[in-house]
Amino acid sequence: MEWLPTVLLLAVVLIGGSRLIYLSVQHHAAAARVTASTVADTYVKKIEPELQKLVNRARGQAGSAAARSLDSIPPVSDTFWMSAEDKVLSARPTESATASGIASEFRAAESARMAPGTSVFGPMRLGSEWLVAARVPVLASGPGSPTQVTGWSVAYANLDELLTPAHLERLIDKGYDFEISQVEPRSVRSRSFLSSSADPLDDAVGVKINLPNGAAAAIPGSYLQVAIRPRAGWYPATELASDIGLLAFLAWLIAFGTQELTHELQASRAVATAAQRRLRAVNQQLAAEMQQRANLQETFDHARFHDAFTGLPNRRYFMDQLDRALRDVRTKRHHRIAVIIVDISRFKLVNDMLGHTAGDELMVETARRFGKLISTFDGVLARWSGDQFAVLLLDVASTEAALQVTQLLLQELRAPVELRRHRIVVTAT
Repeated sequence: MEWLPTVLLLAVVLIGGSRLIYLSVQHHAAAARVTASTVADTYVKKIEPELQKLVNRARGQAGSAAARSLDSIPPVSDTFWMSAEDKVLSARPTESATASGIASEFRAAESARMAPGTSVFGPMRLGSEWLVAARVPVLASGPGSPTQVTGWSVAYANLDELLTPAHLERLIDKGYDFEISQVEPRSVRSRSFLSSSADPLDDAVGVKINLPNGAAAAIPGSYLQVAIRPRAGWYPATELASDIGLLAFLAWLIAFGTQELTHELQASRAVATAAQRRLRAVNQQLAAEMQQRANLQETFDHARFHDAFTGLPNRRYFMDQLDRALRDVRTKRHHRIAVIIVDISRFKLVNDMLGHTAGDELMVETARRFGKLISTFDGVLARWSGDQFAVLLLDVASTEAALQVTQLLLQELRAPVELRRHRIVVTAT
């Protein structure tokens, strides 16, 4: 048991220290995430202009097709014309295979077919390349007719070419692993296109790559993001090991000091325990004497104000309650009171014929019946003398009400009383 305080204090120190280390880790990780988010946002800002150039190339080609047939306009490099039904209308001979693949991807994606305006689709895999395509509608309108989409101007670029100006490899020099991925609402997991790590980049900070103004994703809800994570983790293991070592050393010092202090306190604790034991014995003896005195006083008070046989209040108690009731009448707290004296008839004859014990039993039974009745009223029932009872009714409405109570008391005595194998009928006045 002497080691118990040391163990408890050591547990408190370890738990508290562990909590502080945990909060420090959380704070450091939160700060590292903010820094990583800022770094990732810097590289995203370098990628977004490349997407803007891709969309501008498709828009520039669409602007040159006003009032002209699309299959008669030669497309520029890395662009082609596509019909409203997502079929290739015109493409460079060296790029026809790529154009057909991109058009088939647009046809395969139902959401892409439903997109009415400028949209960006990809990355999509064609052969060994990941391509990103921007599709801009070619509009034609005649006098009095609404604007219609006659076809699409499509520009595309290799994903590596779009990412080259960002120089993502510099993230590795800064101690980060990075990943370029696409998040789609229909897929639980994102698709990774470029990563500096062979393993999935879990628990990373991701920054969304925004599309140019006026352009939307061909697949609603999908977007590209740059995710980065410190190679050493959000909280370096070396710092964590240092904190744990410091906590262990501090816990050892506290445990050693606590054990020494426990030994020094044992002697004084033994003296204090002995003194407390003596004081407790004295207090117990004093409490027993006080309880005995209180019991004697309670017994004396009960005997002074109660009848020994019936347990009812006696004449002294009744007179005390009567004095209080009269004061209440004088102070207008009660309107009127009533006093009823009930005299048991031929009580002396019962004592002479059946004995005094039978007379006592008769009074006990009478007291029980009267007490049950008076408990329904606001009043006091007492034994007035050997064969008399007294009833004090408080706040009586009228004389007739008091007389009604008197009749109820007499009715309680009509039932025969069993005394010493004798059934007797008691009357009263």
